[in-house]
Amino acid sequence: MTQVFRLPWDKEVDRYWDVNYSREVLDKSHYGMQDTKDRILEFIAKNKRINSQSGMVLLLTGPPGVGKTSIAKSVGDCLKRPTTVISMGGQNDPIHIKGSKRTYVDSQPGIFVKEL
Repeated sequence: MTQVFRLPWDKEVDRYWDVNYSREVLDKSHYGMQDTKDRILEFIAKNKRINSQSGMVLLLTGPPGVGKTSIAKSVGDCLKRPTTVISMGGQNDPIHIKGSKRTYVDSQPGIFVKEL
């Protein structure tokens, strides 16, 4: 039996660029990390000023255990957007990321399409 995956193009989330609300959420969820929080608030303020309607990318780097995942979840809370976590640690098989060919019997989409 063939599974059909449909992308949610008809679903839309309203833009929410409130810097004061974002500051409260970040201060409540993370102690310290002032440079990181200031950079995120700057990012939100810039997008509010230009009334950004396009997609955005925020790259968090660092060694394991410094709080990248938790700060990313907090950014989602600041923007009032649904978030998901995709762990890429230890992934060395490109099929997991991009998916398998549709001609295979057990073909599966990649992890990014599954999480949509």
